[in-house]
Amino acid sequence: MAATGTQILAAIKKGSAWGTAVACGANDAILLTRESLPKRRALLVDPAAGQVHEREVDRGEIAVAGSIEMESRYNSGNMLIALAMGTAGAPAQQGGTAAYKHTVQSADNIDGLFTTLAIDKVTEIQEYPSVKISGFTLRGAAGGVCGRTFECQADDLVAPA
Repeated sequence: MAATGTQILAAIKKGSAWGTAVACGANDAILLTRESLPKRRALLVDPAAGQVHEREVDRGEIAVAGSIEMESRYNSGNMLIALAMGTAGAPAQQGGTAAYKHTVQSADNIDGLFTTLAIDKVTEIQEYPSVKISGFTLRGAAGGVCGRTFECQADDLVAPA
């Protein structure tokens, strides 16, 4: 049985050591509308001369890259924007109102800024121990729902075999 969009759960948590997953909790949830982060691993074939069939094959480097999409809700995915831009101040309440101002600025570099991404697809849990946000797109139209697309590169995809 395939999981539907209403059953899929996702969470992110800021990482501290590249390649080491951080445990995601209840307050780390994000609402994804679409995700595409496939794991690719090339096979390096030994092209030895005089052989009818290849005798040796090595596994190449792991490549996990793609995107995740979500609607632009109040707090969902704000950490991803901060990781892509490099800095994020704390939200500041505006006077005695219920309004908040949150300033996110572009930093000179985003070295050391990455997250752990976990996606529960009901039939399996996929974990990306370290994900770097390499860019994002904001989209919207008058009267419609605004959305965000984050371009991602991960160190690996850990999923049950």
